[in-house]
Amino acid sequence: MAIKLDMEKAYDKISWELINVSLVAAGIPKFLRKVIMGIISSSTMQILWNGVPSKSFKLDHLYLTFFFADDLVIFGKAEIDQAFLLKEILKRFYDFSGHKISARKSNMYFSKGVDNSSRDRISQLFGFQEVFNLRIYLGVPLLHDQVTKSTLNLVVEKVRGKLHNWEARKLSFTGRVTLAQSVILTIPSYFMQSLLILKRVCDEIEKIVRQFIWGVLMDITRLLW
Repeated sequence: MAIKLDMEKAYDKISWELINVSLVAAGIPKFLRKVIMGIISSSTMQILWNGVPSKSFKLDHLYLTFFFADDLVIFGKAEIDQAFLLKEILKRFYDFSGHKISARKSNMYFSKGVDNSSRDRISQLFGFQEVFNLRIYLGVPLLHDQVTKSTLNLVVEKVRGKLHNWEARKLSFTGRVTLAQSVILTIPSYFMQSLLILKRVCDEIEKIVRQFIWGVLMDITRLLW
């Protein structure tokens, strides 16, 4: 079985002391811990841009949420004793950190070999909804079947959507090449960390990026190489 846990308000619920204790347990040097804790707890910060610090700006919850992953996927045997053990672990985690799990947003997935009785008992124990597709985790689709071109349409659409947010006419040729290399081509690279992308999907992405570089998306007729 696979359980996709969703934490309730990760930033608001987390304990600052827990973060510091976790950094100590991980063996992070003291000076680096001070830097990390200072960054995530300070109200303002600056960005160093080309060697020059920018103006200070307020670090609100919008930025701080990126320091916390509020989703977690756990795999285990679909057995009732294993389920009780996992539930106890989650309870201890909550008692220690104050980090509560949202039963409404959490889901469970069972393989085809698990009988209906076990599914019902385990689902009721956790209070999580059983689903037949866990969909996406950290921006990457969780696949349950064979990878096909339609499965990877998400990657193609992400690239296409990113390109349509920019106007090729307002960028120089060099600017479009730089943009494609530094931004667009990192999208499939991120997906490739966890799954194999079919060659024909890579070819389609390459075609879309090539058209953007030469301005075809903006109805500019050019010779494509």
